[in-house]
Amino acid sequence: MDKPCVLYIDDEEANVKAFEASFRREFDITATTSLPHALDALSKKEYQVIISDQKMPGVAGTEFLLAISAKYPKSLKVILTAYQDFQVAREALNSGRIFKYMLKPWDRDEIIQTVNLAYELYTLRNERERLIEELLKTQDEMKMMRAESLKKRN
Repeated sequence: MDKPCVLYIDDEEANVKAFEASFRREFDITATTSLPHALDALSKKEYQVIISDQKMPGVAGTEFLLAISAKYPKSLKVILTAYQDFQVAREALNSGRIFKYMLKPWDRDEIIQTVNLAYELYTLRNERERLIEELLKTQDEMKMMRAESLKKRN
């Protein structure tokens, strides 16, 4: 099984380094304190999971993740925060564009479980899309074959 590609964004350098050190064996990680760097990374590589801190200078993590959802709809988004703001959590989750809301300090097993679950969901969704495309292509081929068969009969 391939490693999930994870983009981790947190404005605190210590958290970024700790995340990289904690999960580098389990995930293919790009970690940054900079939203512009995160956007640049997203433009260059496909990430199955994007984890963002909620409290960052200039923009909330939920706002950032919701803003990128249209351009990166397949990536599953996770909010990680030290603050228990249940209203923000509810709104983010109910929007359907945030996969999970987690509290700091993170629990290593919970992060691994969440990322692996998100990766599995990402993979299943992609497989579903591939199968639908294959089905539609097969239906088109069958229609063409039927049309050719009818032409030959007439």
